[in-house]
Amino acid sequence: MRPVIDQDPAVEAFARAPIDAQPLIVEELAAIEEARQEVAQGKMVSTEEARPLLFPEEAAGDDEVGKR
Repeated sequence: MRPVIDQDPAVEAFARAPIDAQPLIVEELAAIEEARQEVAQGKMVSTEEARPLLFPEEAAGDDEVGKR
């Protein structure tokens, strides 16, 4: 079985992104805690479920996708 980083392009992008050296602000820490709670409750979506929400032009079959 391949590591997760090789299976999911979004995970790979996050894993390879440079580390932000600035300290987190209160709002960011709260958002992280909220996300952790949602994960613990099983409130997640797969990449396949998220893609049409993030890229509706792909879901609509836009012929211009990839020509940009």
